[in-house]
Amino acid sequence: MGSPAPGKYFARIILISWFFFFSCSNAIERTSKSRPDRITGEPAHLLSKIQNTNSNLKTFKGIGSIHFGTGGQRQKVRAAWAGAMNAKLRIEILSISGQPAVSLANDGKWFYLHLHQKQRFHKKRSTGSNLKTFFSISIETRDVVELLAGRVPIRNHHQVSIVPNPSQAGYILILSKRWRGEIERIYLDKEKSRIDKIEILGNQGSIAYRVHFLERQIVDGFVIPASLVITNTEGDRLKIEIERFWANVAVSPSMFVLNPPPG
Repeated sequence: MGSPAPGKYFARIILISWFFFFSCSNAIERTSKSRPDRITGEPAHLLSKIQNTNSNLKTFKGIGSIHFGTGGQRQKVRAAWAGAMNAKLRIEILSISGQPAVSLANDGKWFYLHLHQKQRFHKKRSTGSNLKTFFSISIETRDVVELLAGRVPIRNHHQVSIVPNPSQAGYILILSKRWRGEIERIYLDKEKSRIDKIEILGNQGSIAYRVHFLERQIVDGFVIPASLVITNTEGDRLKIEIERFWANVAVSPSMFVLNPPPG
């Protein structure tokens, strides 16, 4: 596929910039006040191991590429990012020259957006924004932070079970709620030591999004994705390639806050 014209390139960059800015009315449920049932045995052990993965990784920075597509369109941009737990995220989408084209930030309370070329600035209260508005992929900011940190987003649940994978060698760890049934599936290899894929289910039981972990890398003792692909059942696709990763680096609260441009 040839390089897009500069005008189309920056128009597409502006589109991707909004994925953390607008929310969708059917955002996936993330919290619950109900207590989970007592979970014991092998499913509990496996889930505990997954939840403790990279638990000592509190902050990170990275640089790489974001490939995204909806319908028959495909686009690639360079990007740099920083993240901290509690869904704090900063993304710089870079122009062809390597300069920031779009800056996004989430400090847990507010979302910020700065379109550098047009010197436009927006600020909106954080309300669990996700990607669905422009990419038809219902993934939330906190999920992106977890995935970039090499962790699996875990939905609140009441039961956990494990079953053989009917399509290939391996197993599926299934998280369920009493009144909803299955809410998440975690696909393990036959040794139950590697996660190959996860599926997050929406309120109606359909797949909101799935993640395929393609490659991994070890950075300072942490197992981090080198590349992963996020898709939905409609064929929309978001691929993140992590080329450089810095673990537990110093980040200040101000890094996740954007200020209006002068003037």
